[in-house]
This record gives sequence, C-alpha cells and structure tokens, in this order.
Amino acid sequence: MTGWHIAHIVVLSLWAGLVAAESVMELVARRASDLAVSMARFHYYLDIVLEVPLLLGVVLTGTVLLVQTQPD
Repeated sequence: MTGWHIAHIVVLSLWAGLVAAESVMELVARRASDLAVSMARFHYYLDIVLEVPLLLGVVLTGTVLLVQTQPD
C-alpha cells in the first residue's frame, strides 16, 4: 500500500465521519426547533471550512490513484 492509498483512506474516513456528525446535528435540530437556526448556520460553516476541502482531498487522492493504475 502506497502513501497515496493511506492518504485516500484517511481523507475518506475523515469526510465520512464529518457526514455522520452532520447527520446527528440535523436530527438534533429536528427535535429541538429552537436550535434549528443556529444548527443550520453551524452546518453551513462546517461545509465550507471542512467538508469542501475534505471532499476535494478525496477527489484529488482518488484521481492520483486512478492515474497510477492506467497502463503506460
């Protein structure tokens, strides 16, 4: 397993964990309507600050791995 494989697995795991945490936040926001607005705002900032870079990391590492598997 190369460093790119490990990087891809790490970034993919971090992104999946963030998605799971956001799902929990959405469930809490549905049950506590007084938190809905603040949860939505926090979710928005999590998307911009964490989710977009992690998703770009998944795409980047996946692309590198895909290019490495192509025959010469």
